[in-house]
Amino acid sequence: MQHLMDPLHIVIKGSSGFLGSISVVLEVVSINWEKLGEFSNKWNLPIMVLFSLLVQILLILLGNRRKYTGNDYIRFTVWVLYNSADWLALTSLSILSNTKPLCEKDKDYLIKVLWAPFLLLHLGGPDTITAYSLEDNELWARHLLQLLGQAFWAVYIFGTSLKPTLLNFVAIPVLFAGLVKYVERTCILWSASSKRFRESLLGEPDPGPNYEKFMDEYVLKENEGFELKWTVAQAPTAVARDYKKINNPLNIPNGDVLRAAYDFFVVYKRLFADLILSF
Repeated sequence: MQHLMDPLHIVIKGSSGFLGSISVVLEVVSINWEKLGEFSNKWNLPIMVLFSLLVQILLILLGNRRKYTGNDYIRFTVWVLYNSADWLALTSLSILSNTKPLCEKDKDYLIKVLWAPFLLLHLGGPDTITAYSLEDNELWARHLLQLLGQAFWAVYIFGTSLKPTLLNFVAIPVLFAGLVKYVERTCILWSASSKRFRESLLGEPDPGPNYEKFMDEYVLKENEGFELKWTVAQAPTAVARDYKKINNPLNIPNGDVLRAAYDFFVVYKRLFADLILSF
């Protein structure tokens, strides 16, 4: 980095009475902005891609830990990584779209273009974390808009620079996987949004028996001379489920407690969607 900086010496002289003249030498570092710009144009994209890959690796390692740990440091780290992942990938794609080859057979440019499918794969996110909080699911429309724009740019960059090289056997499957992963992430956010989640909990409407129609038919048959009989059926009695007798082939510790908790979750999960309980 020393070649990016040139020393500039400034000498200031002055007098102060009986002490005579005092010489003060200041060394000011002036930055060679031209060389710094060349360095930035050459290494900004590799550095951004490297940081994007590092963020994806950390999300894979720490994405699940936020579910069962109360450590504030881990939660804050995951929050920062989650919010930085998309920004790094989007910025790298925008830089890559402005990169031009130096010549027709520029090997460095061919390798850079290979990063476009990988960046699209980064936008799909790791499987360990799709949304950090429930509020992130409501942003599925924004992700859909980003999907259309960034998928177009990734395909455009890759298609315009496509050359008959062996790298195509790697880039094309990764590009296809990135598109599928990005579409999958957007669909998951849409399906987990509050409106869609509420609709998934509501089944087909069941109005129950039509007692008015039943009584009309009963009176009509009785007036026609039919001999009618009716009996009162005994209401079924509720029997508590014995979770300890449920088969546990995997020998999961406290499997009966987990099964009971899941059954209660199925009943009370309507409350998370602002629905009332029905019996």
